[in-house]
Amino acid sequence: MPSLNPEDIAYWYLRLNGFLTLRNFLVHGDRKGETRTEIDVLGVRFLHRREHLAEPMDDDNWIGQIKRTIVVFCDAKIGAQDFNDAWINRDKKVMESFLALVGVIPQTEWASVAHQLYETGRSEPDGNVLITMLLMHHDPKGRVSKRLKSAQQIQIEHALRFIHKRFKKYHAVKTPHGQWEPSGHAIWDLYCKSRHSEDEFVSDVLNGL
Repeated sequence: MPSLNPEDIAYWYLRLNGFLTLRNFLVHGDRKGETRTEIDVLGVRFLHRREHLAEPMDDDNWIGQIKRTIVVFCDAKIGAQDFNDAWINRDKKVMESFLALVGVIPQTEWASVAHQLYETGRSEPDGNVLITMLLMHHDPKGRVSKRLKSAQQIQIEHALRFIHKRFKKYHAVKTPHGQWEPSGHAIWDLYCKSRHSEDEFVSDVLNGL
């Protein structure tokens, strides 16, 4: 069974919540050979997304409550850690590069939205889109400083519990998954091993990270 890492958990959590995703996206600079930083998982979830036509699956509570398109820049950590320092480097225009990459807002709004992201980790430039930095880590004691107070934070344990519930509720629907990448098969196999124990599933995955 392939080993799992925090990026795998973030990817599957976002994917199961309807985000279109890119993993390990390297953000290049404007000069030859310049690299600004990396996004562990870039996700976009459109407003009208649903899985199943007649009885759509319920996504995680915080996601379902946001009645707009959601863009997340996810930084996934193995332990209790804060966001990558490079992400708040105004001089390198990291957030401007992220916004240009996604293309969800016009260039005229990059500066103001980037400023909000540097300051708080979140921006709502209009009534149709939410742009947020997302930190996924394992910080059950709340030790991280939360310097970006409005950025979304998800505990790895919370993400795993969501995944287990989704797989269990829709076991028959999710069983045909031959096209999934190896990390998806690994998570599914661990779920099947602990199908009747959410706690055991969480413990097994956390112990393997």
